Amino acid sequence: MTPAPIPMTDLKYSRALKNENIKNGQKWYAVNKEMLKGEKGTSKFVKNSYLVDQNGRINPKYKKGVDYDFVSAEDWEIFKKNGFEVEIERKVIETEKGFVLEENPVLVTFYFEKADLNVFENCNEDVEVSDRFVRKCTLVSSEDFIFSVVETLFLDKMPLQEFKEKYEVRKPNSEKICPEQKFKYLNSDEIKLIISSKRKNLNTSLIFLKQKGSGLCGLFNLGNTCFMNSGIQCLNVYEEFIHYFIEESYKMHINKENPLGSKGRLAIAFSDLLREMWLENKTVVMPGAFKRVLGNETGKFVDFQEQDATELLDYILNFLHEDLCYGTNSKKEIIEENPKEYWKKYLEVNRSIITELFYGQVLSSLECMECGEVGKKYEPFMYLTVPIPEKKKFHFGVFLSFDSDNRIPIKILAEIDWTVEELKKAIKLRYATKLDILCVSVKNNKIVEILKESTKLSSVKTNIYCYEIDKEWSPENYIWLNIKILAYIFLNYNFNFIFLLKLENNTVEHIYEKIVSKIEPFINSSNIVFGYEKWKDKFEVKFSKKEKNINNFGFVTAFFKDSEFTDLFGKNFNIEKNLVNETEKNLNIYDCIELFTKKEILKGVEAVFCEKCNKSTNRSKKLDIVYLPKYFIVHLKRFCYYKGYEEKIGIFIDFPLEDLRIGNYKYNCRAICNHYELGAGAGHYTAYIKREEWYCMNDSIVMKINDVKKENAYILFYEREE
Repeated sequence: MTPAPIPMTDLKYSRALKNENIKNGQKWYAVNKEMLKGEKGTSKFVKNSYLVDQNGRINPKYKKGVDYDFVSAEDWEIFKKNGFEVEIERKVIETEKGFVLEENPVLVTFYFEKADLNVFENCNEDVEVSDRFVRKCTLVSSEDFIFSVVETLFLDKMPLQEFKEKYEVRKPNSEKICPEQKFKYLNSDEIKLIISSKRKNLNTSLIFLKQKGSGLCGLFNLGNTCFMNSGIQCLNVYEEFIHYFIEESYKMHINKENPLGSKGRLAIAFSDLLREMWLENKTVVMPGAFKRVLGNETGKFVDFQEQDATELLDYILNFLHEDLCYGTNSKKEIIEENPKEYWKKYLEVNRSIITELFYGQVLSSLECMECGEVGKKYEPFMYLTVPIPEKKKFHFGVFLSFDSDNRIPIKILAEIDWTVEELKKAIKLRYATKLDILCVSVKNNKIVEILKESTKLSSVKTNIYCYEIDKEWSPENYIWLNIKILAYIFLNYNFNFIFLLKLENNTVEHIYEKIVSKIEPFINSSNIVFGYEKWKDKFEVKFSKKEKNINNFGFVTAFFKDSEFTDLFGKNFNIEKNLVNETEKNLNIYDCIELFTKKEILKGVEAVFCEKCNKSTNRSKKLDIVYLPKYFIVHLKRFCYYKGYEEKIGIFIDFPLEDLRIGNYKYNCRAICNHYELGAGAGHYTAYIKREEWYCMNDSIVMKINDVKKENAYILFYEREE
């Protein structure tokens, strides 16, 4: 039987909530826009199920006022008399801006660990229990709400307090929900929570819930894009950050009005890339679409030139922050003496997923060295760039060869600002030598020139070899020794060190003896031979004419057959590994952070104007770390420029993979961005990432590793242990 027509004159529906007298708790109902266009006196069956998904949420592709609208409870009673597919009810809530209709309530989904499933009704291993909950600006304790909902699911109706004592709630990233924590501002359309017994250790990292893939896949190198691939792989270890993009929670925060961002384009491209890596079960992903957006929006990374991974991370995180910033966006400078108040005000203005997870805080103090006036300022940081200790102080290619026989040369520390004259004085003082020192420039195992005493070490771009020589020396009494190994008829390679031989006479036997005295310390002890007659069969000596630019010193070359050399020195002999290396220090990440916070003097062009003194004065500057973020990124400042040349500091910096402690914070390493020098100014980036085990991500290649090599670490990615 067809229902009687509804007189449209009695229908008091409201389009787009034009009623200004809405009240907290009022109910409104979503209907198809076509329902509001009917002729007077007609009736229609309400077809509106297509508007919502399986969880009752309105599909974002449908727009209010275009595809659907809301009617009052009174009007809905009239509509539903003719039948309807689904009732889409929404409530009016109170916010700081007044009463508003909550069009898409937050969906809270509870997951229960397998060991605890037997206490819930109708549960299995893949259980999820959903309860829609309306977002409000201020709620009672979130834990009270959570347990109040869960209480209705229990077979054993235990008291709420007893339930709290036995079970606890945490987010998928292992973050525990504190009893006093409030959902003051819910920043996600969907919240996932895990219920588990308190008897378990909850510090282990949890894999993503309901994920289809592991996210453990390579990225194709598009042409010198290893810097981008390694940076993305390192960010891909941070669960809460990645979850935000994979579940597309970022969409509600896209800020299209911010002129400093990309109007959401980079955030969308980043999310698309991560979703492809995590949800499509691929072993390798092509990051071309993301690179195009990154290049278009930043104006950098457009071509296929080699770039710096730190600069890439800076652009990605900064643009994501600007795209997703939902703070008050005030341009007023924050001046606050209390660090907690400063941080509170800073986040109110600059709140985003980036500031919440990656930003820390330092205190910068400037003290006038004349009047003692101290100016303090709190500043945020997204990652910490720490200097390598002694970087500007040392030239790392200085070697000292002793006059005495059977003494192995050493690699020594030499301050970069020294002249050659100062280097000689330091050697004499440090090694208590009464001999003179001869310093030469050496490149590719060839002597370039004898260095003048006025030469600055900072201007020497080659290795520097220093030799002990007599005070009254003469070129006729010395000869350079080069050693070559004949591997094949047309191929030879060098011993990789040039010795200076002091000759008492010019007999062949004496020269053999002097050569042996220099190389004998490197020979395997079991293979030492004695006497000229024995040695002359091991290598052949050839003399060359006196060379230019080396003060007429002669040259002698000792040629070894490959088999003879291997018998004496062993396979894969490397002389640098056999030298005494005095440049090696037990430097670690703590040394770098300590140097970052060390007081420095600003003077000359760096002098700062002092209002109290009414002039520019020298200042002491001190940085102190006040607050560290959940995700702590440390950039080792390995690249510096000297006289137009870029130099990499290859000195080893040790760092803990677990239990990095700074103040009251404890961190574990989740990823490492590595940089390798390939020669001729070229380099290559890879990443080590930690899931349950460590993996090496080398562009499209993914390989499990047992040992983490720290020598080429460039950027360290830590996560705070809660």
